[in-house]
Amino acid sequence: MKVGDIVEVTWRDACGYVNVDVSKAVVDVAVNIGYLVSADDGTIVLQSGRYDDGTGDFTVIPRAWTDKVTVIKRKGRK
Repeated sequence: MKVGDIVEVTWRDACGYVNVDVSKAVVDVAVNIGYLVSADDGTIVLQSGRYDDGTGDFTVIPRAWTDKVTVIKRKGRK
């Protein structure tokens, strides 16, 4: 996995619950797909949208919360 790859990250997202039975208060599984901006021992940063000026939409996922990271497409390859 390299910066610029398109990746799918399966991870467990923290959730807040109000006025529900405690048995329904659980961590939820999330899946995000995007361009890999960075990855280290602490976080994975994905960019889900890119603009011409280099800005975009980013998601920062704690590495400890990730279950699986799969490379969908490598940058520069078909």
